[in-house]
Amino acid sequence: MRTQKNSSLQALLAMVLLIGLAGCADFEQEGEAFCQRNPDRCDTTAPIIIQGAQSATSVLAHETVTFSVTAQDEETPHLDFVWTCSAGTLGTPASTGTNSEITWTPPPCSPAGTVITVTVTVANSKSLTTTREFTLSTNRCPSPAVSAREKHSLALRGDGTVWAWGDNSDRPPVQVSGLSSITALAAGNAHSLALRSDGTVWAWGSNASGQLGDGTTTARPTPIQLSGLSSITALAAGESHSLALRSDGTVWAWGANSSGQLGDGTTTARLTPVQVSALSGIIALAAGNAHSLALRNDGTVWAWGSNSQGQLGDGTNTTRLTPVQVPGLSSVTALTAGNSHSLALRNDGTVWGWGYNAQGQLGDGSASYSLVPTQAVLP
Repeated sequence: MRTQKNSSLQALLAMVLLIGLAGCADFEQEGEAFCQRNPDRCDTTAPIIIQGAQSATSVLAHETVTFSVTAQDEETPHLDFVWTCSAGTLGTPASTGTNSEITWTPPPCSPAGTVITVTVTVANSKSLTTTREFTLSTNRCPSPAVSAREKHSLALRGDGTVWAWGDNSDRPPVQVSGLSSITALAAGNAHSLALRSDGTVWAWGSNASGQLGDGTTTARPTPIQLSGLSSITALAAGESHSLALRSDGTVWAWGANSSGQLGDGTTTARLTPVQVSALSGIIALAAGNAHSLALRNDGTVWAWGSNSQGQLGDGTNTTRLTPVQVPGLSSVTALTAGNSHSLALRNDGTVWGWGYNAQGQLGDGSASYSLVPTQAVLP
Protein backbone atom coordinates (compact mmCIF):
# COMPACT_ATOMS: atom_id res chain seq x y z
CA MET A 1 0.00 0.00 0.00
CA ARG A 2 2.81 2.43 0.94
CA THR A 3 4.56 1.69 -2.35
CA GLN A 4 1.36 2.48 -4.24
CA LYS A 5 0.97 5.81 -2.35
CA ASN A 6 4.61 6.72 -3.07
CA SER A 7 4.11 5.97 -6.74
CA SER A 8 0.99 8.15 -6.84
CA LEU A 9 2.85 11.01 -5.12
CA GLN A 10 5.75 10.75 -7.53
CA ALA A 11 3.34 10.77 -10.47
CA LEU A 12 1.64 13.89 -9.09
CA LEU A 13 4.97 15.67 -8.62
CA ALA A 14 6.01 14.76 -12.12
CA MET A 15 2.76 16.15 -13.50
CA VAL A 16 3.22 19.44 -11.63
CA LEU A 17 6.77 19.67 -12.92
CA LEU A 18 5.61 19.03 -16.48
CA ILE A 19 2.91 21.67 -16.20
CA GLY A 20 5.45 24.17 -14.87
CA LEU A 21 7.86 23.34 -17.68
CA ALA A 22 5.04 23.61 -20.16
CA GLY A 23 4.22 27.03 -18.71
CA CYS A 24 7.85 28.11 -19.14
CA ALA A 25 7.81 26.81 -22.68
CA ASP A 26 4.58 28.65 -23.34
CA PHE A 27 6.09 31.88 -21.99
CA GLU A 28 9.25 31.47 -24.08
CA GLN A 29 7.14 30.98 -27.21
CA GLU A 30 4.38 33.49 -26.57
CA GLY A 31 5.93 36.19 -24.40
CA GLU A 32 3.41 38.93 -23.64
CA ALA A 33 0.46 36.89 -24.98
CA PHE A 34 1.10 34.26 -22.31
CA CYS A 35 1.27 36.94 -19.64
CA GLN A 36 -1.99 38.48 -20.75
CA ARG A 37 -3.71 35.11 -20.19
CA ASN A 38 -1.86 34.49 -16.91
CA PRO A 39 -1.38 37.88 -15.24
CA ASP A 40 -0.78 36.26 -11.86
CA ARG A 41 2.29 34.47 -13.24
CA CYS A 42 3.95 37.44 -15.00
CA ASP A 43 4.92 41.08 -14.48
CA THR A 44 2.90 42.64 -17.32
CA THR A 45 3.36 46.31 -16.41
CA ALA A 46 5.96 48.35 -18.29
CA PRO A 47 7.90 51.08 -16.49
CA ILE A 48 6.33 54.54 -16.31
CA ILE A 49 8.28 57.73 -17.03
CA ILE A 50 7.00 60.19 -14.46
CA GLN A 51 9.26 63.13 -15.29
CA GLY A 52 11.38 64.30 -18.24
CA ALA A 53 13.30 67.51 -18.87
CA GLN A 54 15.66 69.14 -21.36
CA SER A 55 17.78 72.23 -20.75
CA ALA A 56 17.04 73.80 -24.18
CA THR A 57 14.97 73.25 -27.32
CA SER A 58 17.03 75.32 -29.78
CA VAL A 59 20.81 75.62 -29.70
CA LEU A 60 23.87 76.80 -31.59
CA ALA A 61 26.46 74.26 -32.65
CA HIS A 62 28.84 75.03 -29.77
CA GLU A 63 26.21 74.56 -27.07
CA THR A 64 25.08 71.36 -25.36
CA VAL A 65 21.75 70.17 -24.02
CA THR A 66 21.14 68.07 -20.91
CA PHE A 67 18.28 65.57 -20.87
CA SER A 68 16.96 63.76 -17.81
CA VAL A 69 14.18 61.34 -16.95
CA THR A 70 12.77 59.74 -13.82
CA ALA A 71 10.87 56.44 -14.13
CA GLN A 72 9.24 53.93 -11.82
CA ASP A 73 8.29 50.27 -11.91
CA GLU A 74 6.47 48.27 -9.25
CA GLU A 75 8.56 45.11 -9.68
CA THR A 76 11.99 46.49 -10.67
CA PRO A 77 13.77 49.00 -8.42
CA HIS A 78 16.74 49.29 -10.80
CA LEU A 79 15.79 50.12 -14.40
CA ASP A 80 17.86 50.10 -17.59
CA PHE A 81 18.08 53.29 -19.69
CA VAL A 82 19.14 53.40 -23.34
CA TRP A 83 19.53 56.79 -25.09
CA THR A 84 19.60 57.36 -28.87
CA CYS A 85 19.55 60.44 -31.11
CA SER A 86 18.75 61.13 -34.75
CA ALA A 87 21.71 63.53 -35.15
CA GLY A 88 24.54 64.90 -33.05
CA THR A 89 26.48 63.09 -30.33
CA LEU A 90 25.42 61.68 -26.97
CA GLY A 91 27.69 61.55 -23.97
CA THR A 92 27.83 58.75 -21.40
CA PRO A 93 24.58 58.55 -19.42
CA ALA A 94 24.57 58.83 -15.64
CA SER A 95 21.91 56.39 -14.45
CA THR A 96 21.04 55.46 -10.87
CA GLY A 97 18.10 53.17 -10.20
CA THR A 98 15.13 55.06 -11.56
CA ASN A 99 16.90 58.20 -12.86
CA SER A 100 19.04 58.88 -15.90
CA GLU A 101 20.74 62.00 -17.30
CA ILE A 102 22.75 62.54 -20.47
CA THR A 103 24.41 65.40 -22.40
CA TRP A 104 23.88 65.87 -26.13
CA THR A 105 26.14 67.83 -28.51
CA PRO A 106 24.48 69.11 -31.70
CA PRO A 107 25.89 68.66 -35.21
CA PRO A 108 27.49 71.71 -36.89
CA CYS A 109 24.20 72.32 -38.71
CA SER A 110 20.99 70.64 -39.85
CA PRO A 111 19.08 70.83 -43.15
CA ALA A 112 16.25 73.36 -43.17
CA GLY A 113 13.13 72.01 -41.50
CA THR A 114 14.96 69.25 -39.65
CA VAL A 115 13.64 68.30 -36.22
CA ILE A 116 16.21 66.39 -34.19
CA THR A 117 15.00 63.75 -31.74
CA VAL A 118 16.65 62.36 -28.63
CA THR A 119 14.93 59.22 -27.33
CA VAL A 120 15.28 57.30 -24.08
CA THR A 121 14.05 53.71 -23.71
CA VAL A 122 13.44 52.43 -20.18
CA ALA A 123 13.33 48.66 -19.53
CA ASN A 124 12.50 46.60 -16.44
CA SER A 125 13.73 43.16 -15.44
CA LYS A 126 11.11 41.49 -17.69
CA SER A 127 12.38 43.47 -20.71
CA LEU A 128 9.14 45.46 -20.83
CA THR A 129 9.87 48.96 -22.11
CA THR A 130 8.54 52.48 -22.42
CA THR A 131 10.03 55.41 -24.35
CA ARG A 132 10.17 59.20 -24.19
CA GLU A 133 11.08 61.38 -27.17
CA PHE A 134 12.52 64.89 -26.92
CA THR A 135 12.72 67.28 -29.90
CA LEU A 136 14.99 70.23 -30.64
CA SER A 137 16.58 72.26 -33.42
CA THR A 138 20.05 73.61 -34.16
CA ASN A 139 21.77 75.77 -36.78
CA ARG A 140 20.36 75.42 -40.26
CA CYS A 141 22.92 74.33 -42.83
CA PRO A 142 23.79 77.26 -45.07
CA SER A 143 22.06 77.88 -48.35
CA PRO A 144 24.39 79.08 -51.10
CA ALA A 145 24.81 82.86 -50.75
CA VAL A 146 26.88 85.73 -52.10
CA SER A 147 28.07 89.10 -50.81
CA ALA A 148 29.89 91.82 -52.71
CA ARG A 149 31.06 95.40 -52.39
CA GLU A 150 33.30 97.76 -54.34
CA LYS A 151 36.46 95.70 -54.69
CA HIS A 152 35.75 92.03 -54.06
CA SER A 153 33.11 89.31 -53.93
CA LEU A 154 32.38 86.40 -51.60
CA ALA A 155 30.38 83.23 -52.10
CA LEU A 156 29.16 80.71 -49.53
CA ARG A 157 28.74 77.13 -50.71
CA GLY A 158 26.22 74.71 -49.28
CA ASP A 159 29.05 72.78 -47.61
CA GLY A 160 29.92 75.79 -45.43
CA THR A 161 33.10 76.77 -47.29
CA VAL A 162 33.81 80.34 -48.48
CA TRP A 163 35.15 81.38 -51.88
CA ALA A 164 36.47 84.83 -52.82
CA TRP A 165 37.64 86.79 -55.84
CA GLY A 166 38.39 90.37 -56.87
CA ASP A 167 40.97 92.93 -55.78
CA ASN A 168 43.45 90.52 -54.22
CA SER A 169 45.39 89.49 -57.35
CA ASP A 170 42.92 86.61 -57.73
CA ARG A 171 40.59 86.68 -60.70
CA PRO A 172 38.94 83.24 -60.47
CA PRO A 173 37.38 82.31 -57.11
CA VAL A 174 39.72 80.80 -54.51
CA GLN A 175 38.70 79.06 -51.31
CA VAL A 176 39.25 81.06 -48.14
CA SER A 177 41.56 78.98 -45.97
CA GLY A 178 40.76 77.90 -42.44
CA LEU A 179 37.00 78.40 -42.63
CA SER A 180 34.32 75.72 -42.26
CA SER A 181 30.70 75.49 -41.11
CA ILE A 182 30.07 79.07 -42.24
CA THR A 183 26.44 80.22 -42.32
CA ALA A 184 26.62 83.89 -43.41
CA LEU A 185 28.96 86.40 -45.07
CA ALA A 186 29.43 90.16 -45.33
CA ALA A 187 31.79 92.02 -47.66
CA GLY A 188 33.13 95.49 -46.90
CA ASN A 189 35.08 97.55 -49.42
CA ALA A 190 38.32 95.75 -48.60
CA HIS A 191 37.51 93.53 -45.65
CA SER A 192 35.40 90.41 -45.16
CA LEU A 193 33.35 88.87 -42.37
CA ALA A 194 32.09 85.32 -41.89
CA LEU A 195 29.73 83.82 -39.32
CA ARG A 196 30.27 80.25 -38.17
CA SER A 197 27.52 77.90 -37.07
CA ASP A 198 28.82 78.14 -33.48
CA GLY A 199 28.01 81.88 -33.37
CA THR A 200 31.60 83.11 -33.71
CA VAL A 201 32.74 85.82 -36.15
CA TRP A 202 35.80 85.56 -38.40
CA ALA A 203 37.38 88.48 -40.29
CA TRP A 204 40.16 89.17 -42.78
CA GLY A 205 41.47 91.85 -45.17
CA SER A 206 42.10 95.57 -44.67
CA ASN A 207 42.14 96.79 -41.08
CA ALA A 208 43.29 100.41 -41.20
CA SER A 209 40.23 101.56 -39.25
CA GLY A 210 39.96 98.52 -37.00
CA GLN A 211 37.18 97.00 -39.13
CA LEU A 212 38.38 93.48 -38.33
CA GLY A 213 37.69 94.05 -34.64
CA ASP A 214 40.79 92.30 -33.32
CA GLY A 215 42.11 95.27 -31.34
CA THR A 216 44.72 96.24 -33.95
CA THR A 217 44.98 98.05 -37.28
CA THR A 218 47.01 95.23 -38.83
CA ALA A 219 45.73 93.80 -42.11
CA ARG A 220 45.03 90.07 -41.99
CA PRO A 221 45.55 87.91 -45.11
CA THR A 222 43.78 84.94 -43.51
CA PRO A 223 40.68 84.79 -41.24
CA ILE A 224 41.02 85.48 -37.52
CA GLN A 225 38.38 84.94 -34.85
CA LEU A 226 37.03 87.99 -33.05
CA SER A 227 37.28 87.64 -29.31
CA GLY A 228 34.47 88.83 -27.07
CA LEU A 229 31.67 88.11 -29.56
CA SER A 230 29.39 85.11 -29.13
CA SER A 231 25.91 83.93 -30.11
CA ILE A 232 26.00 86.07 -33.27
CA THR A 233 23.21 85.48 -35.79
CA ALA A 234 23.82 88.05 -38.57
CA LEU A 235 26.52 90.35 -39.99
CA ALA A 236 26.80 93.49 -42.12
CA ALA A 237 29.80 95.41 -43.43
CA GLY A 238 30.21 98.97 -44.67
CA GLU A 239 33.16 100.63 -46.35
CA SER A 240 35.32 100.35 -43.24
CA HIS A 241 32.97 99.41 -40.41
CA SER A 242 31.31 96.18 -39.31
CA LEU A 243 28.07 95.22 -37.59
CA ALA A 244 26.98 92.05 -35.77
CA LEU A 245 23.59 91.00 -34.42
CA ARG A 246 23.47 88.87 -31.28
CA SER A 247 20.79 86.32 -30.53
CA ASP A 248 19.50 88.58 -27.71
CA GLY A 249 18.55 91.27 -30.28
CA THR A 250 21.42 93.65 -29.49
CA VAL A 251 23.73 95.12 -32.15
CA TRP A 252 27.51 95.42 -31.91
CA ALA A 253 29.79 97.53 -34.12
CA TRP A 254 33.48 98.25 -34.74
CA GLY A 255 35.80 100.00 -37.18
CA ALA A 256 35.57 103.48 -38.74
CA ASN A 257 33.26 105.91 -36.97
CA SER A 258 33.90 109.39 -38.36
CA SER A 259 30.21 109.73 -39.25
CA GLY A 260 28.85 107.96 -36.18
CA GLN A 261 28.20 104.75 -38.14
CA LEU A 262 28.94 102.65 -35.03
CA GLY A 263 26.00 104.20 -33.19
CA ASP A 264 27.73 104.49 -29.82
CA GLY A 265 27.23 108.25 -29.50
CA THR A 266 30.79 109.15 -30.58
CA THR A 267 32.87 109.61 -33.71
CA THR A 268 35.76 107.57 -32.32
CA ALA A 269 36.95 104.56 -34.31
CA ARG A 270 36.68 101.31 -32.36
CA LEU A 271 39.21 98.52 -32.70
CA THR A 272 36.96 96.07 -30.84
CA PRO A 273 33.17 95.65 -30.81
CA VAL A 274 31.02 98.14 -28.88
CA GLN A 275 27.27 97.92 -28.35
CA VAL A 276 25.07 100.20 -30.45
CA SER A 277 23.13 102.47 -28.12
CA ALA A 278 19.46 101.94 -27.24
CA LEU A 279 18.68 99.14 -29.69
CA SER A 280 16.81 95.98 -28.77
CA GLY A 281 14.65 93.41 -30.48
CA ILE A 282 16.65 93.70 -33.70
CA ILE A 283 16.27 90.92 -36.29
CA ALA A 284 18.24 92.17 -39.35
CA LEU A 285 21.04 94.58 -40.29
CA ALA A 286 22.37 96.49 -43.32
CA ALA A 287 25.34 98.80 -43.82
CA GLY A 288 26.11 101.50 -46.37
CA ASN A 289 29.48 103.14 -46.84
CA ALA A 290 29.18 105.14 -43.62
CA HIS A 291 25.63 104.55 -42.39
CA SER A 292 23.90 101.64 -40.70
CA LEU A 293 20.36 100.22 -40.62
CA ALA A 294 18.54 97.86 -38.27
CA LEU A 295 15.14 96.18 -38.50
CA ARG A 296 13.22 95.63 -35.26
CA ASN A 297 10.89 92.74 -34.60
CA ASP A 298 7.95 95.17 -34.69
CA GLY A 299 8.64 95.99 -38.37
CA THR A 300 10.18 99.42 -37.73
CA VAL A 301 13.50 100.60 -39.20
CA TRP A 302 16.26 102.40 -37.32
CA ALA A 303 19.22 104.24 -38.84
CA TRP A 304 22.40 106.04 -37.80
CA GLY A 305 25.64 107.45 -39.23
CA SER A 306 26.26 109.60 -42.29
CA ASN A 307 23.19 111.44 -43.62
CA SER A 308 24.58 113.86 -46.21
CA GLN A 309 22.29 112.43 -48.90
CA GLY A 310 19.33 111.66 -46.65
CA GLN A 311 20.29 107.98 -46.37
CA LEU A 312 18.91 107.81 -42.82
CA GLY A 313 15.42 108.72 -44.03
CA ASP A 314 14.56 110.94 -41.07
CA GLY A 315 13.76 114.01 -43.16
CA THR A 316 17.08 115.77 -42.52
CA ASN A 317 20.71 115.82 -43.64
CA THR A 318 21.91 115.64 -40.04
CA THR A 319 24.46 113.00 -39.08
CA ARG A 320 23.17 110.77 -36.28
CA LEU A 321 25.56 109.31 -33.71
CA THR A 322 22.86 107.05 -32.24
CA PRO A 323 19.93 105.26 -33.91
CA VAL A 324 16.80 107.17 -34.95
CA GLN A 325 13.59 105.63 -36.22
CA VAL A 326 12.85 106.06 -39.92
CA PRO A 327 9.38 107.70 -39.90
CA GLY A 328 6.51 106.51 -42.04
CA LEU A 329 7.74 102.93 -42.36
CA SER A 330 5.99 99.93 -40.82
CA SER A 331 5.62 96.21 -41.46
CA VAL A 332 9.12 96.04 -42.95
CA THR A 333 10.51 92.55 -43.52
CA ALA A 334 13.93 93.14 -45.13
CA LEU A 335 16.62 95.83 -45.57
CA THR A 336 19.60 96.60 -47.76
CA ALA A 337 21.87 99.60 -48.24
CA GLY A 338 23.95 101.09 -51.04
CA ASN A 339 26.80 103.53 -50.64
CA SER A 340 24.49 106.43 -49.74
CA HIS A 341 20.97 105.12 -50.17
CA SER A 342 18.72 102.66 -48.35
CA LEU A 343 15.94 100.26 -49.33
CA ALA A 344 13.22 98.47 -47.37
CA LEU A 345 10.77 95.73 -48.33
CA ARG A 346 7.32 95.81 -46.70
CA ASN A 347 5.15 92.76 -46.07
CA ASP A 348 2.73 93.92 -48.77
CA GLY A 349 5.48 93.46 -51.37
CA THR A 350 6.18 97.17 -51.89
CA VAL A 351 9.73 98.56 -51.94
CA TRP A 352 10.64 101.88 -50.34
CA GLY A 353 13.88 103.84 -50.76
CA TRP A 354 15.55 107.00 -49.53
CA GLY A 355 18.85 108.83 -49.90
CA TYR A 356 21.08 109.37 -52.95
CA ASN A 357 19.30 108.99 -56.28
CA ALA A 358 21.39 110.57 -59.05
CA GLN A 359 21.31 107.33 -61.04
CA GLY A 360 17.72 106.55 -60.14
CA GLN A 361 18.68 103.99 -57.49
CA LEU A 362 15.50 104.68 -55.49
CA GLY A 363 13.33 103.52 -58.38
CA ASP A 364 10.75 106.29 -57.91
CA GLY A 365 11.00 107.57 -61.48
CA SER A 366 13.19 110.55 -60.59
CA ALA A 367 16.86 111.39 -60.15
CA SER A 368 16.36 113.48 -57.03
CA TYR A 369 17.54 112.30 -53.66
CA SER A 370 14.90 111.83 -50.98
CA LEU A 371 15.15 112.62 -47.27
CA VAL A 372 12.23 110.29 -46.46
CA PRO A 373 11.13 106.90 -47.77
CA THR A 374 9.55 106.98 -51.22
CA GLN A 375 7.87 104.04 -52.91
CA ALA A 376 9.65 102.44 -55.85
CA VAL A 377 7.55 102.17 -59.00
CA LEU A 378 7.63 98.49 -59.89
CA PRO A 379 6.14 97.13 -63.13
